[in-house]
Amino acid sequence: MKSIVCDIDGVIAQYDLPALTKKYFGIAVPERLVWCYSIEDALGVSKAEVEHMFRKEVNAKPNLVPGAIQALQWFVSKDYNIYILSHRAQFSTGEEVESWLEKYDIPFSSVINWAGLPSYVHAHIDDNPGKLMDVREKVTVKHSILFVRPWNKKCLDINRVLERANNWKEVKEIVNGK
Repeated sequence: MKSIVCDIDGVIAQYDLPALTKKYFGIAVPERLVWCYSIEDALGVSKAEVEHMFRKEVNAKPNLVPGAIQALQWFVSKDYNIYILSHRAQFSTGEEVESWLEKYDIPFSSVINWAGLPSYVHAHIDDNPGKLMDVREKVTVKHSILFVRPWNKKCLDINRVLERANNWKEVKEIVNGK
């Protein structure tokens, strides 16, 4: 079986950033103004404030990225294992993340941590360029797919190993070699 490693936030589900920043900081910040992956750096707030926000919101009903569920279902039908590697583990246990995925019918094979990475990954899909590169240092990855979001558009990819996808249709095309 082939392996796909996938992030949740910014790839499968997306937060309503303007609503969250309005709720927690009193000002609605559009996603297009978040210029880097570090929300605390982009907003100019402390890491503790951002962690507080995500701890409160991590188990909420997901705002699914269009096409994510259908693409994941398609990958499962093609005998791919879908491994979830998410920073949500900072705020929840692996079992809680699995329960959340199951509750919202998000296809996956298992939730893993860094130690659980398979030795070969056919595709790794993430919106964090640094995480894509960190996984490449640990295991063999055929496709490191940067799911394009406002906070990663300026990534220079000076090693020229990232493949950019604007949506799940493009993810499928990259994985299928089209």
